Amino acid sequence: MQFDEARIRLIEILNDRAYSDSDPQPQSVVWERMNVPIARGLRGLIYVLWDLSEIDPSDLAILLAGNGRMRIGFGEIDPPEGHDPTDVQIREAVDACWRNPYCAFTRQPGTSLVCIQGDWSNLADAKIKTDIAARALGTTTDARYNPLYARAIHAPRPWGVTALFTEYTGVHAPAPLVWNAQPSSEDAPTEMDDIAVEPRVVEPSVAHAPVAVVDRSAHGPAFTSIGDLARAMNRLDRAALEIAAGDPAPGISVDGAAVRKLVGAVWFRSIFPKFSAAWQQRLLDALAAGVVISNHVLSRGRQPIHLADGSYDDLKAIFASMTVNGEAGADLHLVLTIVGLWGEDARGRLRFVDATAPPPARASRLGALFGR
Repeated sequence: MQFDEARIRLIEILNDRAYSDSDPQPQSVVWERMNVPIARGLRGLIYVLWDLSEIDPSDLAILLAGNGRMRIGFGEIDPPEGHDPTDVQIREAVDACWRNPYCAFTRQPGTSLVCIQGDWSNLADAKIKTDIAARALGTTTDARYNPLYARAIHAPRPWGVTALFTEYTGVHAPAPLVWNAQPSSEDAPTEMDDIAVEPRVVEPSVAHAPVAVVDRSAHGPAFTSIGDLARAMNRLDRAALEIAAGDPAPGISVDGAAVRKLVGAVWFRSIFPKFSAAWQQRLLDALAAGVVISNHVLSRGRQPIHLADGSYDDLKAIFASMTVNGEAGADLHLVLTIVGLWGEDARGRLRFVDATAPPPARASRLGALFGR
């Protein structure tokens, strides 16, 4: 109640299904039962919020306004390749999202966000939305349920549906939202392989944790690499921002591998405009000198397109219309991101080599999404 009175919203993640009195399990098993839906639910939110192209920021401001509670739920939907999920799979996933969502709520559901991840038809999407809405509305004639829907692009398996339910607490002024950068269609999240069934080993990047702004100017900057500088900028470190606004500092190492890692991090796109033109050129020089990209053969319909030669529109269309896995998908995303940050001329600076053999499958790229 103190949180409600202070108008502080909380996200509840219920653990009543992790432990059962009738079937007691070791603590490691209980944690696993809790961590898997939490990790996959958060992954779903990350995948659909990277661009906000399907959700108006004013709607998100309403979602976060007022007091009350939120509750996140995830339900897995993993049909065979090229097939729609069955009605039973959809029903079970919606039930997993909804089960006990309001045991601690005192009011009806309000504005909620439903994030759908999966390569299936719009008909399956409609069934998911209908099933969740039917449960939220119930038999109440004056229900205030207001769903926001978003579709994840190129989400890795296992697929599913994530729902962020909120408690209706009346009409409130929107919460202020401040964006660090203007999103664009090419700034898609780094493609990941399937999340391992041990998500407890994955920790959020320090760049995404709430960190107080620190003024290091009295002690001098302690940045020896571009990675250190960028992470400090993401924390709004005053000394780091001052360095980034000037000419490249000779004491800060900038190598291609480090810049490539940064380019693959979602948060880097928000701090890129804070670099001066000289710094941006220095980063591009490092990419051009230290990174070699395989010239994969992609396809748009029946037309083969080389990564180094395809037009920017063709590459964007390929990325938006089909799933490109493994090394080819990662390199496609890299090229699109570089062009999105530095412009089309930057692609001419990149070094490409013929892709003579299929590259080995990559490990999970969850860490790259968090900037690790």
